Amino acid sequence: MKKRSAAVLLIVLVICLCVLTSCGGGSKDEDALSDWKECDFEELEGSVQDGIYTNEFLGITFDAHKTNWVIADDSARAGLADVSGNTDFEAIFRESGSFCDFYVQNSSDRSAISVVIADLGLFAGARSDVDDYVEYLKDSMAEELEAQGLTNVKSEVTTTFFLGDRETPCVAVEGEYMGVKVFERQIFIKKGRYVGGVIVMCVGRDMTQERLGGFKAI
Repeated sequence: MKKRSAAVLLIVLVICLCVLTSCGGGSKDEDALSDWKECDFEELEGSVQDGIYTNEFLGITFDAHKTNWVIADDSARAGLADVSGNTDFEAIFRESGSFCDFYVQNSSDRSAISVVIADLGLFAGARSDVDDYVEYLKDSMAEELEAQGLTNVKSEVTTTFFLGDRETPCVAVEGEYMGVKVFERQIFIKKGRYVGGVIVMCVGRDMTQERLGGFKAI
């Protein structure tokens, strides 16, 4: 059952990442975005030291050195969105407009967390807000999951507790795949023309709120 749950988790997470990253990339209208600073890649990228993930640009940290958390290496992290084996994350970002900055899986309950950073560019408009983003993803996420074989899919915009704010907008999704119940929440941190997506996914039982609670502000 654990192997099956792990396979389901990975499959559904890849689908979610594909939908999320489709909001970035594309051609950039620099005149339309001239009021929004374009950051160097090093400013956007987080780091992991002694099992603790920190992203100063997004203002978040996650302690993954505790029991049962397994942090993905560069190859596994890149492979979530790029099957070519390329681990040059700056090149991936310049090409697609997004990259997976952090991915960790709990070996005991098969929950997983990822952080994806995207340049909204002209697609969503640098002046769009988080509410616009979650509304778009609510529908597109459900459609893509159903197209890939998930059943009983429910997707809604709601609020969740994150970094001390009980009214953080989020996309909450649940469904079934290969007979396994899947729960997922996405919250977004907007910084100028960029957005950071925190994706939490659980199989079997819903622990998404508990997992989001592992993030702290810096």
